[in-house]
Amino acid sequence: MVKILVDNRERNFNLIDKLGEIGADLEFSSLPVGDYILSDRVGVERKSIADFENSIMNNRLFDQIERLS
Repeated sequence: MVKILVDNRERNFNLIDKLGEIGADLEFSSLPVGDYILSDRVGVERKSIADFENSIMNNRLFDQIERLS
């Protein structure tokens, strides 16, 4: 079974429901960076198009990428 850490503030309930349906073991906590942690090497920051554009414009995206790495 795959264990996925999910940030408490993540609100994409459709995705969370689908992950549960396929048998993922979901653990919810306050993550310091990212929305989902899939392993010790893979983290996911989910963004809407508008948030992605805003993150580029204010240089927040590059900080988030660095923190995820």
